[in-house]
Amino acid sequence: DYNYYLSITEYNYDFKIWLALVHIALGFIIGTYFGLLTLKNLKKIFMKKYKSLSEILIIGICILSGVGIYIGRFFRFNSWDIIKPFTILKTFIDSLNLFTLEFISIISIFIYFAYLLFTKGKDYE
Repeated sequence: DYNYYLSITEYNYDFKIWLALVHIALGFIIGTYFGLLTLKNLKKIFMKKYKSLSEILIIGICILSGVGIYIGRFFRFNSWDIIKPFTILKTFIDSLNLFTLEFISIISIFIYFAYLLFTKGKDYE
């Protein structure tokens, strides 16, 4: 019965929540796009000097990006905290556990596959 589904379904009509969702989604989409564009341009530069290592370098950057996202998300460090590298490194090493490795792996794999889709989808250029 159609009315039954309407009676149990709840919708949020708070404009601020939807605006926040769009704001976060736009930030994610724009940040991901420009990050992948940068990775694509780095690959071009790597191909000139290190042709055989270029894919390994890209994978390394994806892993380092995963580590950076982990550090920023869970420790709330920011780019200006780079002036305290030993604090960041100690905090990161102290936190190493299975979740840390799983999170970094998932994010790194996501970035790499997004990169592959981004670059292979534009081979016609």
